Amino acid sequence: MLDILESKRVGWPKRLRQGQVLFLQGDPVSWIYLVKHGRVKTHVLSKDGKARAFGIYGRDDALGLTAFVLGRDHLFSASAWEEAEVWVVSPEDLAALLQSDPAFARAVIHYLATYVEAFQNEVEALSFLDTQDRLKRSLEALAATHGHETREGIQLDLTITHEEIAELTAADRSTVTMLLNELKRQGYLWKVGRKIVILPQAHMRILENLVAAVCRADESRARHWAAQAVDEQIDPVKIFETLTRCMQSVEQSQRRGELLAPDLVGMAVALKEAISVLESGSGQGPDSLRSLATVVIGTIEGDIHDVGKRLVGARLTLAGFRVVDLGVDVPMARFVEAVRQHQADFLAISCIVKLGQARLADIKAALGKADLGQVRVFIGGGGVTQEQAAELGATALSDPSSLIELLSGPTLAPNFPDLL
Repeated sequence: MLDILESKRVGWPKRLRQGQVLFLQGDPVSWIYLVKHGRVKTHVLSKDGKARAFGIYGRDDALGLTAFVLGRDHLFSASAWEEAEVWVVSPEDLAALLQSDPAFARAVIHYLATYVEAFQNEVEALSFLDTQDRLKRSLEALAATHGHETREGIQLDLTITHEEIAELTAADRSTVTMLLNELKRQGYLWKVGRKIVILPQAHMRILENLVAAVCRADESRARHWAAQAVDEQIDPVKIFETLTRCMQSVEQSQRRGELLAPDLVGMAVALKEAISVLESGSGQGPDSLRSLATVVIGTIEGDIHDVGKRLVGARLTLAGFRVVDLGVDVPMARFVEAVRQHQADFLAISCIVKLGQARLADIKAALGKADLGQVRVFIGGGGVTQEQAAELGATALSDPSSLIELLSGPTLAPNFPDLL
């Protein structure tokens, strides 16, 4: 429409300063405006005077066209979002061009049909989506219209406040702020300066499905969505960050007693399947992304419990540690051999079954004879008390997360990033 109007010299350009009002809701249609440069914001006022943003419009968008075609007053108010330039056309000139130029009439019909489709999508979002999904859709729509691709994601080319996003999403500001922080925590958006960057929609859906598969302990789907992430060349750092947050959520549910042991085992297995696909497909596992320390883990001989060990192994892998999992029922000699073979920095032993004095003496002798040097030894699971662990020269752990916190904290690893 804009190209035809300019080529036929129907209308004229007008510059707008930021915040300048074009028309108010309920005003008669005196002019129709097409955006040439910059952006224009529209909003509707409810009966109680509350603003509800209707959209942010850029080049080639028309303002007042729908009201003109319907023969009504303006349906909403419009003002310049930023410094902008619009093409101004009188209703009389527009009507004449619609009568005389079929190409222009087709362009108007196409634009109005697109407008109706967008309106239908918004009605659907308000009817069936919760606030977080509406927020995601609003951000995706802004990115599609007012964004450009970068190496990491789509950067919005406009500076927008939480209040304005709330208007676009039909939500209150405090809720939007909370949800934006949650999306940032989940890795779906971040900021570069004052500009918002979001993951492309396809990438966001893949990561959501990957997390869902892990949480459902669905190994097959976890492998499938991990492969999709590789095929789409999603940044491996983003993938592992997302999976780390997933496992943090799992741990919190486990602490609240919301998950049973089989659930944890299934999730850990699904997570390891996904990590395996990601490492083989992209050539970039957590080890290559963040070079931290090597940890040998396993369940002590005579004990076959491995729920906590699996969870710890998965979390440490996501955190960037190289994890050597020896499995269950592991003799002390095998632990020592693995530490030396892999030049490990830490040895973590799972021990659920309480050990007698004779067995403790054997373990102490094995560790003393091995002379592991600077290797730090941890024993967790509840089978060994703090006093007994101290006697072995080890640190006792109260739960699986304790090891993760110790290894990623500054006390034991001052040169490691605090990734968790």
